[in-house]
Amino acid sequence: MLDSNTVDNVSNLITYNTYYGLFITYVFPILLILLICLVVGYLASINSKLKKLLITDDEDEKTSDSDDENTLYNKTVIPAIITATIGVILLFIALISAS
Repeated sequence: MLDSNTVDNVSNLITYNTYYGLFITYVFPILLILLICLVVGYLASINSKLKKLLITDDEDEKTSDSDDENTLYNKTVIPAIITATIGVILLFIALISAS
């Protein structure tokens, strides 16, 4: 009826599907969340360094351009928000496609 090769193939397929399901359900979302947190943390550290750099540059120059509100720090907040939003969207897409 069934030879041992067929039984082994079916057993391997079931084992693969089980581990794949566990990976997609538990490990993959956790890895995505960690990756997103690392990217957001990295961008936040860049923002803080740029803010400190601009503060020291402003003190050195002593200019009276206080009307200029579009500083380099304010320009880098937008990419951080965009990256975090894209990361959350990709997380939701991955979770939807996993089920």
